[in-house]
Amino acid sequence: MAPEPPLLSMSGITKSFPGVRALDGVDLDVQAGEVHCLLGQNGAGKSTLIKVLAGAHQPDGGTIRWRGEPVVLRSPIAAMRLGIATIYQELDLVEHLSVAENVHLGHEPTAAGFVVRTGAARRATETLLRRLGHAEIDPAAPVGELSAAQQQVVSMARALSHDVRLIVMDEPSAALDPDEVDNLFRIVGDLTADGVAVVHISHRLEEIRRIGDRVTVLKDGRAVAGGLPAKSTPTREVVALMTGRDVAYVFPSGPRPACRPRTGSPCWKCAGWPGRASSSRSTSTCGRGRSSDSPGWSAPAAPRSWRRSTVPAAPRPVTSRWTDGR
Repeated sequence: MAPEPPLLSMSGITKSFPGVRALDGVDLDVQAGEVHCLLGQNGAGKSTLIKVLAGAHQPDGGTIRWRGEPVVLRSPIAAMRLGIATIYQELDLVEHLSVAENVHLGHEPTAAGFVVRTGAARRATETLLRRLGHAEIDPAAPVGELSAAQQQVVSMARALSHDVRLIVMDEPSAALDPDEVDNLFRIVGDLTADGVAVVHISHRLEEIRRIGDRVTVLKDGRAVAGGLPAKSTPTREVVALMTGRDVAYVFPSGPRPACRPRTGSPCWKCAGWPGRASSSRSTSTCGRGRSSDSPGWSAPAAPRSWRRSTVPAAPRPVTSRWTDGR
């Protein structure tokens, strides 16, 4: 019996903008009911990839398969109808509209094809909020009066109102306190238990280990690793994949050595200033001290004064062909 295909499969996705190649042959597979974490430094291509998945950008090359069938996501509406919803870090809610109006914005319940059924929208919103564990949110309340965590729940309710099977969350915990993050992860667990897949984008590695199943790492527009187990892959390996350097090179261990001035104690410049990481063997020194060589750290240079000196310069000796002994 052939194995079931992934819910989503992106193969060889490329996307270029004037002067930059944002995606260079990226592959991404997402299984139903899993939390697939997408990692990478700023500029790695995460935002471009999720915009391609959301239908906001059209790829220059590559294929997208949904449940084994090739698809073309020509617009965010096409992606939503297919079952793909994206919740961006900056929530796209209308603050002066009610919760129910935001949840059903663009697909309001109607009667006779043109009359909005407000009561039906509110009842459907109450059902979605109970599913998300937030029955306390009033469907008639203006979204602008809700907290950041409650607004995020409204965005998730709007996604579920379309019967989506995959939700992309871009930095969902960035504006939440620890208790709200716990509640968010509970909701994610309930969604995956119902078979909904989640693509989770975050810079916080502790979150990845807590809720993630697999990890894909992007660097410079390429997928340098895919399908890594989120809970067992060493942090050192993940950071090395993200940065292209070993952890010991990025975060050197040990205290920064102070200078060794002739007085026998560190000067005020080196004793009071924090060191900064250096990629090679460097020399820390100050104006009063002798240098000390140390790998991985360098002391800051002494402040340079641009004030014009008031000490008159010594006169230059006058020489000529008649007085220099020739």
